Amino acid sequence: MERIEQVFMKAIPDIKDEYLDRITPVVGDLSLEKFGLDDETWNMLDMKISHIFHVGALVNMSQSYSNLRGPNVIGTENVILLSASSMKHIHFVSTIGVLDVYGCKYKDHDYFWDDSLIPHDMVKTVDTYGAYNISKLIAEYKLVRSMVPYTIYRPGFIGSHSQTGFSNLTDFDNRLVKGIITMGAIPQVSAKYDISPVDYVAKSIINIAYNTEKKSNIFNIVNQDPPNISDIFDAISEKFDITKIPYKEWLEIVHDLDKNNDLFSLKDSFTNKGFPGRSSDYPCSNTYNIVEKPEKLDRSYIMKWLDYMEQL
Repeated sequence: MERIEQVFMKAIPDIKDEYLDRITPVVGDLSLEKFGLDDETWNMLDMKISHIFHVGALVNMSQSYSNLRGPNVIGTENVILLSASSMKHIHFVSTIGVLDVYGCKYKDHDYFWDDSLIPHDMVKTVDTYGAYNISKLIAEYKLVRSMVPYTIYRPGFIGSHSQTGFSNLTDFDNRLVKGIITMGAIPQVSAKYDISPVDYVAKSIINIAYNTEKKSNIFNIVNQDPPNISDIFDAISEKFDITKIPYKEWLEIVHDLDKNNDLFSLKDSFTNKGFPGRSSDYPCSNTYNIVEKPEKLDRSYIMKWLDYMEQL
């Protein structure tokens, strides 16, 4: 509980104690049968829970499918099992990346599954679409094929808190920024860069979950008016006095970095084809029928994020 409280105090310093008092940690392992819990604890959860928000996963773009299968696929099977006895509603947080694999159809503001669009052997497409996206798609497939009530949320890339700048320091964007600051060079690039504040994503999920009139059970949550990566790099250049250099020169330096730089683990993402932009061209009409679109992310948002990183 101490670790949970520490995270909340960083993200939301003025959080009320009464909210924290409502949290009861239960330690388990997503990849083990019934989360590795004893029968008494499992039955307690089964009796007390009415809705399940399944957010737990191993989010790692460099791991193999075999390593991700336990927490991401078996973990979802365990959640379905916990739901099944009394048909608890499962709110499953997936990823927009599954659409790159599946190509889900969109019609009349509703998503629906078409098995003909699913690769025959999804695991064999890992090299094309990435093991993480495949693991989340298979988890979705198992949930859709079960008999339990569900809602699936597919966020794009999740950024820092809009008010406090709090963010996950081990994710791609933070590693990218930390690595650039350490190496002392910024690439001269321009590309749309999908990112949504974490508090916007969280509020969207809750508002959709509480909406009793929704006509769909699958919702994309992406920023359809994202900033340009050049806006982020301009702010970094200004705040840390770092020079911009042509992308090809920057790329050569990145591929010579050692493992002590945060960019080392990301360098396979950067190729001669150009800096990897992040598309936000996904249908979100059914989401925006319930929640407002995110506010445009301006320089002040970016600076709050950088200020938070600088404090650590």
